Amino acid sequence: MPTTFLEFFNRHEDQSRDHLKLLKNIFEEDGMYCMDFTKDEEKEPYIFLLAPDGLSFQGVRFYEKGDILAFRAQKEPETLPYGKSYLMDLQDMLDEILVDEKDETKAIESLNKHIVKKLKNFFKQTREAEKEILDAELSGNGMPNSGQVTIRNADNEPTNPKAGNSDPAIMKTGGSPYSTTFMNKSSN
Repeated sequence: MPTTFLEFFNRHEDQSRDHLKLLKNIFEEDGMYCMDFTKDEEKEPYIFLLAPDGLSFQGVRFYEKGDILAFRAQKEPETLPYGKSYLMDLQDMLDEILVDEKDETKAIESLNKHIVKKLKNFFKQTREAEKEILDAELSGNGMPNSGQVTIRNADNEPTNPKAGNSDPAIMKTGGSPYSTTFMNKSSN
């Protein structure tokens, strides 16, 4: 008997839930805190991995789209994620491990360690990048005019003599993909 699209879709969602639960177990075995959002049949299944303190977001969302496993930063456990998606290519990782390791049990243990290491590196690099951005914006030693607002008078002249004299067009107030962009164009 042929499979209907709904049966195929439900089977894929069940597999996705199983994969995410396995991933949750890997993180928890390493002592990381992970929340399970795979039970709600009405929403896309995902798990939420709590980030260490000192980041601008509380954690990352792991989800599957087709055969692709990815994660994105998420402000809170039940909000939508934002920013760039990062691929978690488990098959690629496993293939690299199997080049040197022939024992299947040891290969799986090594894969688990690689997964955890990748996330810990992500959190570490993000913390460093956020600190660098914040330091640059507070000290003014970042990219030219990043995070700076130039107030102009009615004649479109900067009120601060250190400000550039070019006409304002677009000003970004930060360096991240989710930062605010402010547009202003002189009517003169």
